[in-house]
Amino acid sequence: MRWSKALILLVVSFLLIAAPASAAGELEMNCPRCDHVDVAGHGLRANATLTLVIRDVRSGQEVVPETSIRTDGSGGFDGEYPVDLTKHPALIGSVYDKVGDDLELAAHTRAQAPAPCA
Repeated sequence: MRWSKALILLVVSFLLIAAPASAAGELEMNCPRCDHVDVAGHGLRANATLTLVIRDVRSGQEVVPETSIRTDGSGGFDGEYPVDLTKHPALIGSVYDKVGDDLELAAHTRAQAPAPCA
């Protein structure tokens, strides 16, 4: 009986330690016009330098290559990035902080160009 309790405690402890931390961050992208995308992040790590990448969904091409962003004291940021939405009508964005080979934080969102851009 003691052996099974110890084994359960060991497994639960291992799972708690090994479980990746979930990012509470949120990334929003809006395309109000055909020449840029507005990006805002919330709930990210405060006062951190992170990397933003925006890709074309179809081709995987980076339309906003790795760009350094800085979050404020509440873990938020916003910016406007030039993108030709007639060429890249569907976008996916990521914000991350890469330390070594570990992805510490990620937030993904998709944005669609307004109808006049297509």
